[in-house]
Amino acid sequence: MPVKSDADVKGLKPHLSAALDASPVVLVVAGQSLLYGWHIKASHATLAAYVQIFDAAAIADVSVGTTTPTLAVGAGILGTAEGNPAKPIMFKNGICIACCSTATGSTDSTADVNIFYA
Repeated sequence: MPVKSDADVKGLKPHLSAALDASPVVLVVAGQSLLYGWHIKASHATLAAYVQIFDAAAIADVSVGTTTPTLAVGAGILGTAEGNPAKPIMFKNGICIACCSTATGSTDSTADVNIFYA
């Protein structure tokens, strides 16, 4: 059986950011995208982990602590968070992520983050 190319196969794309923190911001994907889900494992021993998810086409479009995230997902201290919305969440420009100790702040925390998008 021949191997199919990305153009032949439709489905979700995974993104892993191990030990994500606030700097640098990570670009998951540029361009219009749909967010289908996430799995987050907080790894900071003393600070809560909030993954801030931004509707942004480039890292330069995000200033953590100043730019308001489209979505922030909290995983607590050494906790986990999973999300699988009934309908995907649309991002017009792209998806950038950062991990901080609060939902809109800029203090570094850390987490391993899996994002599922199309």
